[in-house]
Amino acid sequence: MTVQSIKTNSLIEQIQQLPPLELLKLLEIITQLLNQAWVKIPSAVNQPKPRFGSGKHLGIIMSDDFDAPLEDFKEYME
Repeated sequence: MTVQSIKTNSLIEQIQQLPPLELLKLLEIITQLLNQAWVKIPSAVNQPKPRFGSGKHLGIIMSDDFDAPLEDFKEYME
């Protein structure tokens, strides 16, 4: 027996000992988690990765002092 199988068996035993109402709650939680996982994974896989320079058409212009220290953070910079 492996450590993983012991943990799995222990978990199964604990689930089997749950009262019916608690078992239904657990089933609902597991279903919600599975539904969330299926929603997130395909969207992340199908999204193309942004490429350098791909936003040139947006016409965003940065000011010349973009890298200058901000007055709001002056006390942290000292």
